[in-house]
Amino acid sequence: MSTVSFNFDMLSIVRAMFGIAVLIFVAWLFSTDRKSISWNTVIKGLAIQILIAFLVMFVTPVQDFFNFFGSCFVAVLGWTKAGSEFLFGAFIDTGKFGYIFALQILPTIIFFSAFTSLLFYLGILQKIVWLFAWLMSRLIKLSGAESLSTVANIFVGMNEAPLVVKPYISKMSKSELMLVMTAGMSTMAGGVLAAYIGMLGNGIPELEIQFARHLLTASVMAAPGAIVISKILVPQTESVGRNVEISKDRLGANVLEAVSIGTVDGLKLAGNVAAMLLVFYALIAGGNGILSRLGNFKLVSSLLFCLSAVGGCLAYRIILLRKNKSPRAGLARIRYCVTGFGILSLLFVTAAIFYSFDESVNSIISNLTDGRHTELSMQLVLGYVFAPVIWLTGVAIQDVPLVGQLLGQKIILTEFVGYSELSNMIASDVFTETKSAVIATYILCGFANFASVGVEIGGIGSIAPNQRATLSVLGMRALLGGTLAALISASIVGGLS
Repeated sequence: MSTVSFNFDMLSIVRAMFGIAVLIFVAWLFSTDRKSISWNTVIKGLAIQILIAFLVMFVTPVQDFFNFFGSCFVAVLGWTKAGSEFLFGAFIDTGKFGYIFALQILPTIIFFSAFTSLLFYLGILQKIVWLFAWLMSRLIKLSGAESLSTVANIFVGMNEAPLVVKPYISKMSKSELMLVMTAGMSTMAGGVLAAYIGMLGNGIPELEIQFARHLLTASVMAAPGAIVISKILVPQTESVGRNVEISKDRLGANVLEAVSIGTVDGLKLAGNVAAMLLVFYALIAGGNGILSRLGNFKLVSSLLFCLSAVGGCLAYRIILLRKNKSPRAGLARIRYCVTGFGILSLLFVTAAIFYSFDESVNSIISNLTDGRHTELSMQLVLGYVFAPVIWLTGVAIQDVPLVGQLLGQKIILTEFVGYSELSNMIASDVFTETKSAVIATYILCGFANFASVGVEIGGIGSIAPNQRATLSVLGMRALLGGTLAALISASIVGGLS
């Protein structure tokens, strides 16, 4: 995969502006109180999002800064490899055994979870979070608690981030809770971010650094993006506190216990990821098998056969329902039967004639897509369902269905499935433009999927049981918010490239 060059193109900028406007309009449509929306907050959040993208793409010192952090992630991936070599030996040598997901990616999740837990215990992570949150609360006038939680989501997961504001969650307003949930849906934790770097880089250091920069940028941009969308979906109407005080809770009593807790949590996460991928890929294979068999049917003739069968059932029901037994009614019934039989016979004969030269659904799909798809599949359906949304982000028109299927897999399955498929697409070089793969990286950012709704309600609800009912009400809006925040980031990047 070649490096993407960014430049100003008026058509791309106009398309991005249109895409952002449409996405904000969608959020406005689902708002709980449209009159109370603070457009000042929305504009400031959007400006910060655009500024971050501009700085990362065009300002060399900022690029160097993100490249440095990206190289740090890649270096830590090397540390993980040392542990993996001790456990698995030559099996992690991709030259001999190829790329084995369970051996290349799952150990990364475990190690980064332990490493993050160590940084959390030492207080290093909290200080970084506090600095960013202080700036955010002053720039956008958010409450201190929601600022802290939003920024914390850039570094830790959706269940760990609320811990930094644990004392405040039980007293949060609906708007504050909405931002906490949306930020959890739209940003990425350090552990999985490292895993995505390894997946998309395919073991090539240059690619890993390149994708590390994009993934870090996507997660940072997602924070103001979450603010923009959540404050439209559930506007802030109550007064909020500006105090930015981080919780003193620590993971563990000492360094070793903190690392142990992080390791166990990472093991659970890696196990969950492995199990979900196994099940979801099996479901995709099963669904595709069924759709492929359906695609073997001849299109026109099958429709005609179905129409004749449905028509026959309807005619039979009409005849049965006519209870009038007069002679005239009997003659009418005969006319119905003759007419219905004639029409059904014509449909049936037409279907039989068409069958000899009719094409199957799979053949039609292959011809229409120039061989890019050879049969009816879940990926094909998802790709075209989400195609209009993907076009708004600036993806090349030829690649829109491919990126559309990735978004569909992220929402319906998980973002891990989406990034795994993106990794396969990059390795297979299926994109007509490198820009499409980069934009897809931003679209897939975050945990916005159906499973995460339950995870957030359960995780945050365990911290503040009195808020569980509110969390349940806001769950699907948070899913929408996380998806829209990622799409806005992608539109900005698409407009600047």
